[in-house]
Amino acid sequence: MEYRNSKNNIFMKNLFLLLSCLLCLQACNDEKEVDWTPDALTVSCNETLEEAGDGHWKVTLPTEYKGSVTLGIKTDKAWKVEVLYMTNEKEEWITPSVQGGVGAASLSLVIADNVTAKDRKASVVITTKGEIPVKKIVTIIQGNVEELLTVGTIDESEFPEEVFITEKADGAFSVTLPKDFTETGDRELKLLTYEGTASPVIDIDFPNEDNQSWIELKEDVVAQIDTDTKVLSLLIKENTTNVYREAMINFTATAGDITVRKSVSVIQFGIEEIIWNPEYYQQEREFIVSSDANEKILVATCKNINPADIEMSGENEWLTLSQEDGKVYAEVTANISTNKERTAKIGVKNVKTGMEGKIDFRQGMKGYGIILNKSTWNIPAYSTNISSQYSETEMKKYFPRLYDNVWWDTGLKENDIYVEFNKGITTDGGADGKPYVLVFDLGENLREYNSFGIVPRLQWTAPAPKTVQIEVSDDLNEGWITVVTKNDSNGFTEAELKGATGSYNNHGEGIIHWFELGKLQKRYIRLTIYETFWNKKVLCLDEVFVSDRSNVVE
Repeated sequence: MEYRNSKNNIFMKNLFLLLSCLLCLQACNDEKEVDWTPDALTVSCNETLEEAGDGHWKVTLPTEYKGSVTLGIKTDKAWKVEVLYMTNEKEEWITPSVQGGVGAASLSLVIADNVTAKDRKASVVITTKGEIPVKKIVTIIQGNVEELLTVGTIDESEFPEEVFITEKADGAFSVTLPKDFTETGDRELKLLTYEGTASPVIDIDFPNEDNQSWIELKEDVVAQIDTDTKVLSLLIKENTTNVYREAMINFTATAGDITVRKSVSVIQFGIEEIIWNPEYYQQEREFIVSSDANEKILVATCKNINPADIEMSGENEWLTLSQEDGKVYAEVTANISTNKERTAKIGVKNVKTGMEGKIDFRQGMKGYGIILNKSTWNIPAYSTNISSQYSETEMKKYFPRLYDNVWWDTGLKENDIYVEFNKGITTDGGADGKPYVLVFDLGENLREYNSFGIVPRLQWTAPAPKTVQIEVSDDLNEGWITVVTKNDSNGFTEAELKGATGSYNNHGEGIIHWFELGKLQKRYIRLTIYETFWNKKVLCLDEVFVSDRSNVVE
């Protein structure tokens, strides 16, 4: 009996274990059941949402938009945010307020200022984190000219002869017409195209008051290329005066609160012209800047020349040339020398036609300001104590040494540079009764000046003016006005002439004495010299200058 009971017990225990295992397996199987229902996710926006297909959305913003876009997120799951840039991966211009969250939330997207004004796109991807994640994409489009408005041209192979397009760095372009485009009269131009989801308003601006309404929109306005692209029909009026003309064709498309503007400049060449900047180009002879003119200086404006056809020459270690939209600029380093000017020959050429202009470019010495061009100078009158020393033929060769832009330094032959007056003059030749007198003719159409400078004989400075008088006039024979009155020792000082060496000899560093005249534009300057530091008889000079020193800081 005991044996049978033991057998029954074992059987019951095994049965219990089997049932327990079956129950555990069922429980485990129940835990692995998956709910195949996708996560719930909806997105709303404070801006206008447009369908983008497959349940996704897009938001279109104007180029100048700066602010925030708010997305409303509704879900019962955790979620995350990711921004994918489509136009420029290097530029991160959307900043989400959070990188993720749980449940319903308001997500703010801060839009950075579009400083380049270029179109840009990015996708904001919101993804839930449940068993079956759901993804919503909101594409942010700023500018959207690709869809709202696109402006282009017909195929280049169909352009009229000599008409070409110039593309700019910002993606815009201009249309250039040759000067003979309207040689036979008014002419129709069907070259510009446009398309988009909104019909634009088209108008024309003319920046030059003297050339208005030389382009008109044709009555039929457009011709269809296909259902989306239209060709703008323009009437180009005859250029009867053969001048340079400009116009701006403006396209403005609006959809709701969004406005997109595109402009295309149209220019027509006239007679080629290189206009040198009159602020520095003196008497149509020489372009002169001051020693400290190390900023960007407008040198020339090219009219009726395609900027792409402009070639420049004359650069060196202190002079750099550049060109922007037909304007030629120079950048120069500061000239710190007190005895050496800098010179260059600048050329501007139209490589397409071969037309070229060249000028002499000069940068003055430190402290000299903007000196006047001396290529037209002469000395039409002088005192008899000068004429008695030299014949008229000799003086024509001798006088130009005073304004030939050459003076002594250690590398030059000294005798061919300076002028000296002393022959045949009595010992009182420089006394009040017989001063040395020189009249300088500065030529016509000269620029304003306010200073007169004298450079002594730099190899031996002693015979330099000690007492002077200066007068100015617009007439050689009358109307003289005294601007520097004769006063004893109002010229050079001994300290100026000896400099740091304490000697009158060999001043290659340069010496000049400036006389302030007040603002003037008189053609003639009469210099009267009464005595020098050597004696009242001998006078020696290397060079003279007339200058505008208004901006010189001593």
